Amino acid sequence: MFIIRKGNVYVLTLAAALVLTALALALSVTIRQARRSALTDTQADRAEIYAELGIRHAIHYTTVEPLWRQLLNSGTWLNDIPVDNATYTVTGIDPVDGVLVNYNSDPVQLTFTASLDGIDRTVTVETIPCPLEILDYTIACEGDVVIKNHVQINGDVYAGGEIDKSGSDTWIFGNAEAGDEVDETRNISGVIVNNAEAKTFPTNLKIRQYYIDHATEVPYQELIEYMLITPTFNPLGDPNPDGLYYMNTGTENNLIIKNCRIIGTLVVTTQTQLNVKIEVAVNWQPARPDYPVLIVLGSDSYIEIKIEGPVEETANNQDLSLPDEPGSGTAFDIYESKITGLIYCENEIKIKKDCIIQGSVIAGNFIELEDDTICEFNPDIPRYYPPPCFRDTYLMPVRGTWRPVIPE
Repeated sequence: MFIIRKGNVYVLTLAAALVLTALALALSVTIRQARRSALTDTQADRAEIYAELGIRHAIHYTTVEPLWRQLLNSGTWLNDIPVDNATYTVTGIDPVDGVLVNYNSDPVQLTFTASLDGIDRTVTVETIPCPLEILDYTIACEGDVVIKNHVQINGDVYAGGEIDKSGSDTWIFGNAEAGDEVDETRNISGVIVNNAEAKTFPTNLKIRQYYIDHATEVPYQELIEYMLITPTFNPLGDPNPDGLYYMNTGTENNLIIKNCRIIGTLVVTTQTQLNVKIEVAVNWQPARPDYPVLIVLGSDSYIEIKIEGPVEETANNQDLSLPDEPGSGTAFDIYESKITGLIYCENEIKIKKDCIIQGSVIAGNFIELEDDTICEFNPDIPRYYPPPCFRDTYLMPVRGTWRPVIPE
């Protein structure tokens, strides 16, 4: 039976034990077959097989136990586990900070060592990011989703509650899945699913911990206007190499962002009811492709996006170009109002008035889209760039990493 000890806690996984038993039986058959061949029956080959058993043992546990990071320490997971005439040891290390539990996105380096008659073999394993299923949706909400008044969604929609779609001029070019029901089925090109299975959403505490720990804090101000914000240029304070900035609004109720060009990520937290308003015009994308553009955390917080036109430098005689871009040094450029990337709010998101979003919109309680909003799915986010806290990790052996260990 697979037993892991952490303090006074013992984790017993019957499924892991059953699989381990099956693996051991299969391994015994493999070894017996190998013994029949004098050409292939080397101690090194057999040690390699035992190390593979250790791999399957540990990887199976991380598959069937979703809390494996909480239950395991960074260090030795299994030590000298006997099987046949050999033993194997499994070591798992978080190379970033030595703590497995804090961030699911941190890598894990596993080393498996099998010993047989003084001959050892090791293999390393890497973590592979696995996006949460909600990243496959253009719109995803744990509560209700309301779509009306000439909205176009190019991608799938998921609501843990209802999808309240109304009007012959609203379109979903994709699937519509609702935990309750889809109220109107006109102009939905894909599959319509009522009573859909619940999806896994990110944990707000993990989001708060990860992004605030990696961000540069900027002071609260109610209005952010006519600004260029990038990883190298931050008029609100010190720059951050990843363009990741954090603002705590305290007990304030409003944050207004308008007529800005932002290449970065803004994380906003609040202690009260907060309305984050993105108004008039904004051109916004993350500095890192695996980061969201905007995260708003607070149980009573909400995002309201209302776009009226493009970002025009002449509006305030403000140069919003990067130093190496055409138009740098002048104030005559025009940028399309568009948000490229992932938007997340713990509570509610309302989007309207000619807004274009290329990415995903995810909220905890409620999403409303209206007035000519266009949301386009970006397949690169789940496929190549799932953001931290919006992905899990699974373990996979790295090909070509078998290495002999020479005993001292």
